[in-house]
Amino acid sequence: MSRYVSFPEIPDSERAIGQRLRAARREFRISQSRLAPLIDMTRDQLNNVELGRVALRLRNAWEACRELDLNPVWLQTGEDEQFGFADLSFGAEGLPREALFSEFPLGYSDDCEGYSAIRRQLLLSKTARKTFSADRILGRWLEKIPIGKMPEFSAAIEEAARLFLQRHREDVKAQLTSANAAPIVPAVTWPQLRSKLKRLTNTRGRKSALAKKASVSRQVLNAWLSDRAKPNVVSTLFLLSWVAAEEAKQHQKKRAGSADTLPALKTHRKLPYDRKQTTDPRKER
Repeated sequence: MSRYVSFPEIPDSERAIGQRLRAARREFRISQSRLAPLIDMTRDQLNNVELGRVALRLRNAWEACRELDLNPVWLQTGEDEQFGFADLSFGAEGLPREALFSEFPLGYSDDCEGYSAIRRQLLLSKTARKTFSADRILGRWLEKIPIGKMPEFSAAIEEAARLFLQRHREDVKAQLTSANAAPIVPAVTWPQLRSKLKRLTNTRGRKSALAKKASVSRQVLNAWLSDRAKPNVVSTLFLLSWVAAEEAKQHQKKRAGSADTLPALKTHRKLPYDRKQTTDPRKER
């Protein structure tokens, strides 16, 4: 029997935030399954936000802006530039888990300067130089550009800025879509992993080699294999990757061995020329 989950109605502004997040994610061609764990959400939670069923929380929105290089003001209001994230170091304690993203003061107000102004100051402080700031470089160029070439010069500067932003977005997309360096291993329980480790280390010298690779003593490895102790998270991930690599090697050896067991083709052995005819047929007559 199917169950239907009803969601309370949320304001249009909250639904708009979810739509902008969905549009930005699709622009990078990132799946919900890939983005959700990066922003501390499940795929279903992210899907509900993008569909306008639930409101986006501040902590999750901040991580989404960080991962997709989004301007939080744009994500919240739809105004200002879409891209350009500057972490103002609010910290984990400064981002309440239950606070709504729409309630966070990002725009200008009388008592708060706002994220946009602080972001511009922060970016300016990072890019400005004592002698070669962007304004001074452009000023030197403008002094040498004839009046008639000014429209062409402005178009060239705008095109260079557009290409720079495009390549920056491509770099962000490449970081998000790049495959993890660690091998992908199936999810197994500790008893299953321990059984595989015992099977793969039952030959002479294998336990010592594994202990050396895992940076543990032989006694610690024996304690793991006998279930007198359990490895920590880092060691468990290493053991999982090691088991996956060893099983892949065994699979390749089996495939190579099956090719070697094919029956050999029968060939007729050719005799040397001087042994083909040992007698003179005229003498046999």
